[in-house]
Amino acid sequence: MIKFNCQKCGQAMKAALEHAGRKTRCPGCQELIPIPLLAAASTPPVPRPAPPPVMEVLAADAPAPRRRPRDDEDDDEDDYEDDDRPRRRRRREKAGQWADCPKCGCPGHATRVHWTWWGGLIGPAIINTVRCHDCATSYNGHSGKYNTAAIAIYFGVTFVMAIGIFIVLGVLGNL
Repeated sequence: MIKFNCQKCGQAMKAALEHAGRKTRCPGCQELIPIPLLAAASTPPVPRPAPPPVMEVLAADAPAPRRRPRDDEDDDEDDYEDDDRPRRRRRREKAGQWADCPKCGCPGHATRVHWTWWGGLIGPAIINTVRCHDCATSYNGHSGKYNTAAIAIYFGVTFVMAIGIFIVLGVLGNL
């Protein structure tokens, strides 16, 4: 059994030999302190500091915060903090390679769209169109925005280019 004192308040404590080098909470001041190795445990106790002078508390002052109720487990002198044990991590869904879906918020789990009725093979490649796995919404995979405006612009530019080609072919055909 290792006997030692709290470094902050001087509270006498003891711990089993196998807990040497780990940390425990002082039952007096709740400070997290290391359990010394056997050689360092024989140090003399730290004297308690003098209590601060008592000051009168005015009724207008804010009430002191409540302390949590002590459990029976808090009184155990052999308690220690097991720092070697891995902590449980919150399971967090990993983000996919695309932007989040604007409709359902799915974190980037989408598939690239290679062909659409409005743009064939070229349109979806230019606009970076992807389809969400959860809600099947098509959106821009880089910005995470809907493709409505981009499709309208693509459709308009394609229409103007087609009209231009027909005009040029019509002029060349009349020559």
